[in-house]
Amino acid sequence: MRHKKVTAWLSCALVFGIILIFIGRVVAAEIDFERRIYFNTATAKTLVKAAGITETLAEAIVKYRVKCGYFKDLEDLLKVPGLTKEVYEKINPQRSPEGYLYCAPEKGVELDDEDEEVPMLAPSKPLC
Repeated sequence: MRHKKVTAWLSCALVFGIILIFIGRVVAAEIDFERRIYFNTATAKTLVKAAGITETLAEAIVKYRVKCGYFKDLEDLLKVPGLTKEVYEKINPQRSPEGYLYCAPEKGVELDDEDEEVPMLAPSKPLC
């Protein structure tokens, strides 16, 4: 009888632990989501908050995106004039599970409401 109680208690503790881990991952994912700078929608003002992106480069990224359409692959960023391999590595672009290209802001830099990302219509036919 005692063995059944211990087994039941351990089973409950295991299920509770799994639930806590799941909740922790969901919360962490939401926090991470808020700390992303998306290359296909970010303004130049927001892009400069990423490590290695200067104002000039941020403007070049936006101009390239407007002219050529959304970045489809991580390597498409290397087509932006002035974005070198070294800067690319410093930015460390990622692809979200949903397929969006993003990077994190530089350490210690916070994104705020003024960093709203603007929707952009891609050209019907890429020009580049």
